[in-house]
Amino acid sequence: MADQTALEPSHHKSNYTKKKPVIARPKYDKKTGELIDPGDSDIPGMQELWDNIAHLEHVVAINEGKVAPDETSTIVPDSYRLY
Repeated sequence: MADQTALEPSHHKSNYTKKKPVIARPKYDKKTGELIDPGDSDIPGMQELWDNIAHLEHVVAINEGKVAPDETSTIVPDSYRLY
């Protein structure tokens, strides 16, 4: 079976697009803190993943000087190891 892209001229853009899956985080009301939309938090392991991502973002922000460190903050002395 021939590859369609090999048969088309290189300047021709394909009409077909591949949709990317989107995983939505839960949304909370900024004033009250109430849960507005649970998003995809029912997927097993997603809440733990989001918690870990938030923690790593916080560590990076502290080490870049964007957030003041507290007594439990992780300080990474080398920027290579940080990323």
